[in-house]
Amino acid sequence: MKKNAAPKLRFLRNGIPVAWIDHPTSTSCAIEVFCKVGSRYETPEVSGASHFLEHMLFKGTKKRPTPQAVSRDLDRYGADFNASTGKDQTSYYVKIDASKTLFAIDILHDMLTHSTMKSAEFERERGVIIEEINMYEDNPQSQMADLLDEMAFGKHPLGWNIAGTRDSIRALSREALVAYKEAHYRADTLVIALAGKIPAGAWKTLEATFGAWKLPKTKTGTKTKTHAQGVVPVPFVRESMEGVRLSFQPKNIEQVQLGMAFLTYPMFDPRQDALRLLACILGGTMSSRLFTEVREKRGLCYSIRAGRSTYQDISAFQIMAGLEKKSLKQATEVIWEQLEGLQKTLVSKDELQRAKDFLRGKFMLDFEDPLTQADWYGSQLCFREAWTSPTERMKRIERVTSAQIREVAREIFTRSSYAVSVVGPFGSAEEFEGIFRS
Repeated sequence: MKKNAAPKLRFLRNGIPVAWIDHPTSTSCAIEVFCKVGSRYETPEVSGASHFLEHMLFKGTKKRPTPQAVSRDLDRYGADFNASTGKDQTSYYVKIDASKTLFAIDILHDMLTHSTMKSAEFERERGVIIEEINMYEDNPQSQMADLLDEMAFGKHPLGWNIAGTRDSIRALSREALVAYKEAHYRADTLVIALAGKIPAGAWKTLEATFGAWKLPKTKTGTKTKTHAQGVVPVPFVRESMEGVRLSFQPKNIEQVQLGMAFLTYPMFDPRQDALRLLACILGGTMSSRLFTEVREKRGLCYSIRAGRSTYQDISAFQIMAGLEKKSLKQATEVIWEQLEGLQKTLVSKDELQRAKDFLRGKFMLDFEDPLTQADWYGSQLCFREAWTSPTERMKRIERVTSAQIREVAREIFTRSSYAVSVVGPFGSAEEFEGIFRS
């Protein structure tokens, strides 16, 4: 039986980086293609373009002229396939029987390079996306999360809805979307990851497809450097987001959706390891502090959790809860008790080790999936020229101390500067804003 090889970083002839994670004992293979562009790269005139484009690349190519032809070819082999648009990257993946990997490479390349984006399909998809926006606005949790981003990041594109607005989608033209694709889908913005049983011929197929993608030229006529450079987004200026920033959306529902967000460190800041553990201890499990204190002991909510949204130059630490209207004040007070308790008292050795064990166990379970592996290595390559291995990550997490967790809690949890969003059955924000501005 062949032993799994260590992940390798390889480069196609045009410089596109490829994370190569070969597991000969596997029966499947996942290929994921990342493009370093997302909603934070947009202007108001094309807000939602990254997400719209992701939809359109499934709508037919020269070889597969209809959406049905694309999906039928993938469905034929029982493939797991989809795409995702974020604020700083877009990815497309296929996980498939390893013997069909060359087909998966071909169809992803076909979609990314030869999509026809026919006018009729474009207009149909415009309506689909508007309905998607309506769906998320009808969902109180989704609406709260969108409002929380808007309050956390303000007018910066990180605060915009990934799907855009109904007005921006109605105004977006096919010509503008084609131009957006040409500007951002380039050899110097792409990263590819393969994980699982990689068959013979995979590299040759990659070279014949993605490796043939021509590099853009600079104004001087020279080819650009590669390795997911692309277009640099507008940097986020943290100093512009001081004070308590509150957003409220009245909605005739039974449960209030509450979100709180605190600005934190860039994606690769060493303190992110302490933040991971802090999120776990605070609201990452059913035995976490917030779940225990707010739900189990006091019965103030059904759901409560803590987590992070990380970007190249800034991140947000978020707390989200669903609770009864009359419980908003008390639940918020208990949340702050827990946040301030972490700033005063060191986490015990036992509680810290349990959080470390949880992260390790969860990670090991998730990492059995080739798609998780492809996403792990490929997404890192979108933003830097090397990756942190799972072993290295866990070693760093094991080195985090209780004092480091207390230090990051002191740095980020402040009553004088954070974002709040509330969706629920209130007549106006005046009914509750004193809870957060006191």
